[in-house]
Amino acid sequence: MPLKMHVESNIGQHPGTLAKWLQAFRLHYVPTSIFPALLGSVIAWATYREFNYWYVVLVIVGTALHHIGLNMIDDVFDYLHAVDQIHGEAKNPYTGGSGVLTEGLLPARHVLLASVLCYLIGLMIAVYLTVHVGWPVLLFAVIGVFSSVFYTMPPIRYGYRGFGELSLLLNFGPVICLGAFYVQTGSISWNRS
Repeated sequence: MPLKMHVESNIGQHPGTLAKWLQAFRLHYVPTSIFPALLGSVIAWATYREFNYWYVVLVIVGTALHHIGLNMIDDVFDYLHAVDQIHGEAKNPYTGGSGVLTEGLLPARHVLLASVLCYLIGLMIAVYLTVHVGWPVLLFAVIGVFSSVFYTMPPIRYGYRGFGELSLLLNFGPVICLGAFYVQTGSISWNRS
């Protein structure tokens, strides 16, 4: 006698507004930005015993918002270039974006506006930290924004040209980690006097 299981299906049901936006944010990828920010802050504390809790919170919020903005702008331009089209029944969880655009759950212009809002708030945090810590904070922020926006946005679209992994290595490593370290110490030198 075969075992019959009742499987509930969400086919035909659309998630609520909050669920759609959480899907667009792709929060499960955000820790890849938060961990290097924490690492840079911890290295500053371990090396120089400098640790400003308020600055750590701002760096975490700024990098998280930046990553959420990156996720959404990547979705928009991949969707506009038909990169995220679903082929067949199976969907790889690491490609195809969040699915909110390909499934028609949110309009592309709303996702783009939300991305811009995330970037603007992140840049306001960077400007605040620049005023209180120093101009290199803004340099790290500009490198991050440039890298994430032009990953899929024309005219550069370097993620489509084989440079995506190099950018990920640089941004999720030295840029975020050294940026967080600089925010705590006001220096990027490991041998500060």
